[in-house]
Amino acid sequence: MDDLLRCESECTRLCQDFIYHIDRRQYEPFLALFAPDPTLDRAGQVFRGMDGLKQFCEGRPRDRYVRHATSNIRIDMTGPATARGSSSVMMFGATAAPDAALPLPSSLLIFAEYDDDFVLTGAGWKIKNRRITVVFAPS
Repeated sequence: MDDLLRCESECTRLCQDFIYHIDRRQYEPFLALFAPDPTLDRAGQVFRGMDGLKQFCEGRPRDRYVRHATSNIRIDMTGPATARGSSSVMMFGATAAPDAALPLPSSLLIFAEYDDDFVLTGAGWKIKNRRITVVFAPS
């Protein structure tokens, strides 16, 4: 039971920290959430390995600010060192000059589902693979 609780707790925190760090452009702690050789599939755009994740971070527009709200996090252990998870995410965005006051977003940008594979490493649970699927988007 202790292993299950640790898995659920650490993997839930990974889901929350992913959102926290990417929204604040804190890329070093963002990258630390991942296991070696991760994959991030953002609606069919796939980033592989740490170099791919760095490319994902560097490619984010400097004048685009995003805030995510996550919910419905579910974590299931699939083995002693593996787990699967899912969560729902609402994303809001606004465009502004760096350090300017952000305008209120006029609407929800997207609603997505995140499907994750986690692995237990020497440094604790980490994200091995994350697949982001857009469920609702503006037409």
